Amino acid sequence: MQQRSADTQQRIMQSARDLFASVGYDATGVSQICEMAKVSKGAFYHHFPSKHALFMALLKEWLDTLDKEAIVRHPEDKDVPSSIERMATSANFIFTDGHGQFPMFLEFWQQSMRDEVVWEETKQPFLKYFYYFSKLVEDGVREGSLREVDSAAAARAILGLALGIILQGMLYPQQADWKVELQNSMNLLLRGMQNG
Repeated sequence: MQQRSADTQQRIMQSARDLFASVGYDATGVSQICEMAKVSKGAFYHHFPSKHALFMALLKEWLDTLDKEAIVRHPEDKDVPSSIERMATSANFIFTDGHGQFPMFLEFWQQSMRDEVVWEETKQPFLKYFYYFSKLVEDGVREGSLREVDSAAAARAILGLALGIILQGMLYPQQADWKVELQNSMNLLLRGMQNG
């Protein structure tokens, strides 16, 4: 019974992800999500109190995946630059998974401009990443792998570069291999910060 309930929830989330990515949040109704997921409205409301709650669950799922897949320092990383390089490589899931993450990422941004609750939910992770990369750069300066740099400016540059590459990937998907572009661009930025 629990497995069936979990499967239903996943079908609802996948259908909503597909619809939000293809036609947008505002143009998608609960009826469309239910029809695509092949569930009743009762089943929908059993799992999610509203379309907005479902949208926020998708945002949380995406951010949790980002945390787990990319924003992690591994003990085997020999220094801070190798950690950042590995993180850029780990972020490949943003470009390669089949769940429409690019359009959903853009939909999260668009909704955050219109909705204070979504804005707070999307702002917090970026602040967390900003502080995370600031501290990582400070660690690199302390260990001697990075030259003396303003850690806040470096963190903004890392985040700005990653977001810029993701945005270009959404706008011009066929123009480049964006996962490779992210790695190459991050390596270029790191070369400017490294000692020696």
